[in-house]
Amino acid sequence: MRPRPEVHLELARPPEEVLQQFRQTLANPESLCEGHVGSAEFSLTLRGPERHAWSPWISLEVRANEGGTAIKGRFGPHPNLWTGFVLLYSSEVFIFLMGAMLGSVQLMMGDAPTGLLVLGAASFGLAISCGIDLYGRKLGRSQMERIRGFVEAVLLDAREVREVRITAR
Repeated sequence: MRPRPEVHLELARPPEEVLQQFRQTLANPESLCEGHVGSAEFSLTLRGPERHAWSPWISLEVRANEGGTAIKGRFGPHPNLWTGFVLLYSSEVFIFLMGAMLGSVQLMMGDAPTGLLVLGAASFGLAISCGIDLYGRKLGRSQMERIRGFVEAVLLDAREVREVRITAR
């Protein structure tokens, strides 16, 4: 699976001012997004009837950075949906592993490896789950761009940062 899309922004304003600006914007009932603003983070999703089961959420961390503010976050599904998918994937992997162990024990004992039939069912379940995940991402892509545009509109002076990751060899 692909990693979730990330957002990295920098501003010349202090974090408290950025958070207060989002509090004020989200208090407006005409705002495109709704969400929660905490002491060092905020989360956003589309407001009201535009939000569906596949609608993305973004959770952003706000921290002080060299005389300004750094904002870093990731898009993802609703936290309850994400938790459900984690449970589904882990259950399917568990069933796959149990079927593999049962089938291998049956083979070693000279019995018919009926436990290996579970491998096919679990693999099919994983494929269906992955397909649903990818389809949901496709459905939410335009909404994700709208939320990102909302964040950038609220923070007019934000500068996007392309993070460079260096790995040791």
